[in-house]
Amino acid sequence: MFLFLFNQNVFAQSSKKTSKILDAACLYRPNTTFLFEAVYDSSGTIQTEYIVMSILPAVYAGEIVILYDYYKDIPKIINGDSIVNVEDKIGKWVEETILIDNKKYIQLHPPRSGKYYDVSESYPFPNMKLPVKAGRKSMRGSVMRDQTTHKSIWRMYKMQNSSAIQYQYKDSLIEVYEKKGTATSRIGENTATYLFNEKLGFVKWTLVENNNVSLEFTLIDTYPFLLRNYKQHSIRIK
Repeated sequence: MFLFLFNQNVFAQSSKKTSKILDAACLYRPNTTFLFEAVYDSSGTIQTEYIVMSILPAVYAGEIVILYDYYKDIPKIINGDSIVNVEDKIGKWVEETILIDNKKYIQLHPPRSGKYYDVSESYPFPNMKLPVKAGRKSMRGSVMRDQTTHKSIWRMYKMQNSSAIQYQYKDSLIEVYEKKGTATSRIGENTATYLFNEKLGFVKWTLVENNNVSLEFTLIDTYPFLLRNYKQHSIRIK
């Protein structure tokens, strides 16, 4: 975990390299917000939370900085500066991480705080090579922890893109590509499924362990602004 101080005034004088990285973003543009529903299944106990993903106009280690805020109930967003039911926020902390977004490749570091860590960290992060091509195959490695022996297990996912399919997003049908892969180890089978739209990015991803859904993220809405004032914010990158 690394720490740096993001200051908007300093950013205004950022390097050409930083500006180039931000300007190259195709989907996850700086100063925008994405709202997700997260459904977590722990041995049959279902928990639903809501996650606000904020795309900052900042770069760390060559990647765009993003923040995740967690909420017990769906946030009532009224403008670019505030969230009404802020009392429903889970914890006083903010999760900070990074993403890759350019004309050749998208990779999103998913929410990984608290109970989400062991699941999200055990699967390939949502990623898509651009332009999207149906039938494209790839291999993605991932490491998970055996809850019995506490030893690390390496798994290789055989991923493949589907042809375009229809998906219900809000009140409309949109075109998405399904990227799906399965890995098998001595503790069972794991499947990762990502739905990707060429304008919205990842609209849904589902992580399954031994035929049981462990974690599912669904995009609810997007906003062309940040939901809070980030003029100065201490960033701890995961």
